[in-house]
Amino acid sequence: MLMVMATSILCLQLALEQDNLVPPLELFKSEDMHMTDVEAEDDLMRMWPLALQVASTVIGAADIRESGWWVTRFRKPVPVEIRVGACLHRLVSRHTYFHVGDRFGLGESTIQELMEEVIQVIITVFGLGYLKWPTRDDLKAVSDGFQRRAGLPNCVGAIDGSHIRICSPTSREQAIDFYNRKGYHSIVLQAIIDYDGCFLDVRV
Repeated sequence: MLMVMATSILCLQLALEQDNLVPPLELFKSEDMHMTDVEAEDDLMRMWPLALQVASTVIGAADIRESGWWVTRFRKPVPVEIRVGACLHRLVSRHTYFHVGDRFGLGESTIQELMEEVIQVIITVFGLGYLKWPTRDDLKAVSDGFQRRAGLPNCVGAIDGSHIRICSPTSREQAIDFYNRKGYHSIVLQAIIDYDGCFLDVRV
């Protein structure tokens, strides 16, 4: 047993020193996805150009390559286009992590991690530019818009909420807190929009 462990450690050390690790399987699957899955699934065909555009914008707006987002210890990082594409596919289709991982040649845990990473980067890069409470001057324009569209004076936003379904928490005490009057577990999302339907604020 000790001999096997020692051999494994030695092989890993040699591989790290020579920078000669076996290429991960996802690289091959990613190439296959471009040729088959994108052509076969309409949702991926629609989202792939969007993923490239969003990825390009994210890289251009923030120095992603200099941040920890690209740092890996053993393998080359998953390309940002693949990360954004997988994240958008998951958000739009609501497919399982297994399904999305199979389409993009990534593991389920990797999909979970990159979902959090991509969403956080998008919020950081675009949050204040696209989702921000109006300034005093902007509030006047929003108020005028509601007056013009719906005849509502002095209105600076339309507010509503929605229950987002979640899995039941494992703790019984926590599960009770998230059980709603509609008969399932959820978290509450509250949003405010302007007269054009653009989001001004979102809280969960």
